[in-house]
Amino acid sequence: MDNLFSLRARAVPPSYINATVIPCRKAGVPATDVRRNITSHRARSTIASQFYNAKEPMSPFELQAWLGHRSAQSTQSYAKISPNTQTRAYSDAVVQLGP
Repeated sequence: MDNLFSLRARAVPPSYINATVIPCRKAGVPATDVRRNITSHRARSTIASQFYNAKEPMSPFELQAWLGHRSAQSTQSYAKISPNTQTRAYSDAVVQLGP
């Protein structure tokens, strides 16, 4: 598997990324926000949710493959449906039912 962060062909440990790279003082990125710690895992979850809620979204199966999950349950814990997506799905279902 390719690593986004590597040094001398070795993966940079997540602990270093989460403690040093993400909370970048020079860029003004804090270590935490109102939800909790900002980590690489949380960023991955945010991106997965964005792909799932996009105008032309990834299917759950595509998202599962992209994330490299063996289990659909793991993917469900990453991809959260947004209120906009939920409203759109409801509206589409009502239109399909007709009068």
